[in-house]
Amino acid sequence: MSIRRACGVAVSSALVACGLTVAHVESDPEPVSSRDGGPSTDVPAPDSEGGASGDGGSGTGVDGGVSGVDGGTPIVDSGVTDGPPITKDANGCPSGRGPAMVKVGSVCIDTTAVTVAQYTVFLERNPSNATSVPQCESDATHQPGVWPQSGADKPVVWVDWCDADAFCRWAGKQLCGNATGGVLREDEWKSPDANPWYAACSNFGERAFPYGNSHDSTACNVNTNGASLADVHAFPSCRGGAHPSLAQMLGNVHEHVNACSGNDCIAAGSSFKSRSTPPPDCSFVLDVSRTSRFDDMGIRCCAYVQ
Repeated sequence: MSIRRACGVAVSSALVACGLTVAHVESDPEPVSSRDGGPSTDVPAPDSEGGASGDGGSGTGVDGGVSGVDGGTPIVDSGVTDGPPITKDANGCPSGRGPAMVKVGSVCIDTTAVTVAQYTVFLERNPSNATSVPQCESDATHQPGVWPQSGADKPVVWVDWCDADAFCRWAGKQLCGNATGGVLREDEWKSPDANPWYAACSNFGERAFPYGNSHDSTACNVNTNGASLADVHAFPSCRGGAHPSLAQMLGNVHEHVNACSGNDCIAAGSSFKSRSTPPPDCSFVLDVSRTSRFDDMGIRCCAYVQ
C-alpha cells in the first residue's frame, strides 16, 4: 500500500502524506543508547501505567504486578505467552501488560507508545511465533533490529509490524485497525468514524493536532533544534486529542497500525525526524513495509471491547 493509496494524493520522490509533502530522513542504524533524552519530570506516569520507572525501579506490569481500576477483573489471555496477569479496568480495557489505556468511543487505545521496559518484559517471556498473518511466520524471536536499548521509559524502536502485532496480542490488545478491529482500508484513514487512531489523535476530527488547530512547532517532538528520541511522558504540550492522557500521538515515533496489503503498510503519526514545515498533523502517515525497522518506529495498541 503506497501513500497514494492511503491518502489519495500523488507521490513523487519525496514522501507525500495526506496532502503534506514530508521528507523522512533515514540514517544508518545507530545504537539507541547513544541518545541522551532522559525521562521527563514534567508529567508523572499514570498510576495504571504498565511500565517501569526510568531508574529501573519496579513498576506495575514490569515486576509482575497488575494495575487496574478497582483491582481489575481477570480476562482471558490472548493465548500468546506467559506474563503478568491481564485484567479489565472500569472501562473494560485490558490492563497489566504494556501502557495504560483510555477509551475513545468504543475502542481502547494506549496512552503512550510502548516503552523499552514494557517490551523487555515481553521478550523475557520468550514470546512464541504464533502469528496473525503468514507474512510474519519467519519472525521467530521478535527481538528489535537493535537490542538492547537504553532508557526504560523511551519508546521501544527498531520494531517491525510483526513485532508490534505480537506485542499487542501478548498484552491482550491488537494493533489499531478500523472501527471493528479489521484491516483499515485506504479510504478510511481520515475518517474518525472508521479509524480509531485518527479519532483519538484529532478528537474525532475536530482538531488538526492533538493540542488544537493552530500549529505549535515546539509542542511535539519533531525535527526542530536537533530533536532526538524522548521519554514517552516528555512534551506535555503534545498531550490531548480525544483524551487528556493521550501522549505524543504526533512526534517522537511513528506507530505501526493494522493497515497493510500484503507486505505494504502505512504507519501512523510523525516522529522526531519529521520536518516541522509543513507541519505533520493527525492525518500524517508513512509508507512502510511489514518488515520495516527504523530508529523512529514504535508501537501503540488498541483494544476492541464490547
